[in-house]
Amino acid sequence: MPVQQQRPPVASRQTAPASNDGDLKIAIDQLVDVLQQAEGARQNQHNENTARFDALQRQVEKLGKGFPGEDPEGHRRYHESVIEWRELRNKMVRDALLQAGKAGGLAALGWIAYAIWIAFRMEVTK
Repeated sequence: MPVQQQRPPVASRQTAPASNDGDLKIAIDQLVDVLQQAEGARQNQHNENTARFDALQRQVEKLGKGFPGEDPEGHRRYHESVIEWRELRNKMVRDALLQAGKAGGLAALGWIAYAIWIAFRMEVTK
């Protein structure tokens, strides 16, 4: 049979003796001071963050005013339409040059065939 270990008896919670009341007050005062310092540091950080946020907000508003009619979305749509028009124009020019190349190549082949035919006819009629 396994040996059971005995646990020490649990001490009942007792109130601190009267002689420790002064130490407890000092500890509480120190804790309050630390918490007040932490709150002050947190408040300073909050104030810095608020100031940074306000500065960024002013910059965003300033940037928004730089667009025509203070409409950055409309400005973006305008540029998208210009880009789309340029892409269409480039495609049309590319297609026109391709067609011209095909027609020019066919004309060159026709001219060469005609020149060969004329040379052949001249040899035969000699």
